[in-house]
Amino acid sequence: MAPLNAILAPAWQHPYVNIFKLVDAESGKEVEQYGDVASAMDRIIGKKVFKIRGVIPAANYIRVPRFKSQSLGLTGRFLYIQVKLSPVKVFAIHLEVTTADLCVHRVSISTMYRDQHSKRKSGGIQIPYPHASHRWCIMAVDLAGVLTGFSSSPFQSLRSVQLCAWLTVRSMFTSDTKFSLQSLPGDMALSHALDSSLFEQVWLPAEPMDVP
Repeated sequence: MAPLNAILAPAWQHPYVNIFKLVDAESGKEVEQYGDVASAMDRIIGKKVFKIRGVIPAANYIRVPRFKSQSLGLTGRFLYIQVKLSPVKVFAIHLEVTTADLCVHRVSISTMYRDQHSKRKSGGIQIPYPHASHRWCIMAVDLAGVLTGFSSSPFQSLRSVQLCAWLTVRSMFTSDTKFSLQSLPGDMALSHALDSSLFEQVWLPAEPMDVP
């Protein structure tokens, strides 16, 4: 595995990077797990997943990389998270994004936010999640798009990801390619046995129209 505190070569990251493989999430050596976090085999997609439970999101989470002094250094514009949420539970996902001027921006995605549009608060950029269903989902985050209107400097790299209760996650990927449920590469597909129509895809903050 490449050093986590180094910016990885863009050529190495194409066509995509499996973040959980990069940090060897199964061993837990490069991942911080806190609170009610457990691995299990999901009966729907038939794959190993991590279940993050608990009433307080900030007290139950998975963070990659493990140490705050490290950086993933992933330059792919799009972050794809294979996730299953609960329609009756709140969740939060926190991203640290570095811009070309080397500033670090905290981006938070959650059902706790009531505003319909993204906004900046003292803790960073808040993106409301539009809805949560019981279905497995590809949460697609346009890391360049989330900075629009909040930074004069363009996106450079993804520094870290913190997944907080309540949610179930299989893996995460970064890529410069815009994928749909039908065009996902094999590693990124939720299931090869089930039709993609059984799943959903949600773009945040909105589906980008500047790429095909």
